Amino acid sequence: MATIILVVLFVILANIFAYNPECENKSYCECLKYNTSLSNIVNVHNKNVTFSINVKSWSNIQIECGDISWNAFYLRQIKNEGVLDLIVFKNCTLPEETRLQYFVRKLGIKETNGLGFQSYRNLSNSLKKNHFLGFRFLNKLDLSHNGLTDISSDLFSNLPNLEFLDLSENSLVLRKDFFNETLNLKQLDLNGNGITELANDLFDNLQGLEILNLERNLLKELDDGNYPLILNLTGNYLREIPSLDYIKPLNLTHLLLSNNNISEISLDRLPKTIQVLELHNNNLLSMSYNVSEFLFQQNYKKLTLSGNQFICGCDDRFIYVLVLQLQSIHEDLKNVKCQGYDTSLSSMTIDELCLFTDPS
Repeated sequence: MATIILVVLFVILANIFAYNPECENKSYCECLKYNTSLSNIVNVHNKNVTFSINVKSWSNIQIECGDISWNAFYLRQIKNEGVLDLIVFKNCTLPEETRLQYFVRKLGIKETNGLGFQSYRNLSNSLKKNHFLGFRFLNKLDLSHNGLTDISSDLFSNLPNLEFLDLSENSLVLRKDFFNETLNLKQLDLNGNGITELANDLFDNLQGLEILNLERNLLKELDDGNYPLILNLTGNYLREIPSLDYIKPLNLTHLLLSNNNISEISLDRLPKTIQVLELHNNNLLSMSYNVSEFLFQQNYKKLTLSGNQFICGCDDRFIYVLVLQLQSIHEDLKNVKCQGYDTSLSSMTIDELCLFTDPS
């Protein structure tokens, strides 16, 4: 069966030309070009084919290697006069003893702002800092889906301008010095790594960090530390809102805590700078007058509370009042329901509320 290499070129008002002299008169070889509104796709069958592609303008290039080896990598000349936004290698093996820039240059690309390498293999013992040599302008790096675990802290030492780092969908163990070489980071994605704890002061050197994504990990608590502007802790195992005392000087605006096990809203752990607060799908059962009054006065841009098991009754009217007051602003509040019932609070009257009892 012929090996397939797939090249996806995301273009902006671009023309693409595939020239494949070795395929022209051979039945076993086929060069196909597909046009869509978003991309041009070139499939080349037969792993030893040499072909060239000329693109007048584009933003992103994606290359899917399949089973092709780097020794059979004969792509040549995508002519580029400027700096590419992003090049992504998917399903590719990691070249041994060779920096990735060598293969980028083989494509005729002189410089790129962004690089993605998603092998869907385990690269923990093979990915080295020398693989990233030569990328002078690189500020975006995507290393998701590489089976990374305990990687060296100097892995990013050749990328001083790195601002966006995606390490999602790995199995990382984050040592205290892990980010010592990435002082200019603005966005960090650690989604889906199975992280159970974070070292104290792990992010202290990242003074410019604005977004930290810790979604879908295994965190049960969060120690005091220095965290960024947007904090995403969705889908962990937090039992309470973590202490955010060290976050307050950073003007935290987004606190995303949905899909955890939080059973109480602690007002002393909610900075008044928050504009977005997500608490849907937790274990909240009731709400005091102080909490409802605080939430009402904050003028949040987004507030979510649905998917909690609120106990309804006359003594639990504060959540009911909050829903009625804010449902026109926060769409999610229209889906807040009483424990054991399929009736939304927003559709009930106060008399109906008092008829409810704990179904247990």
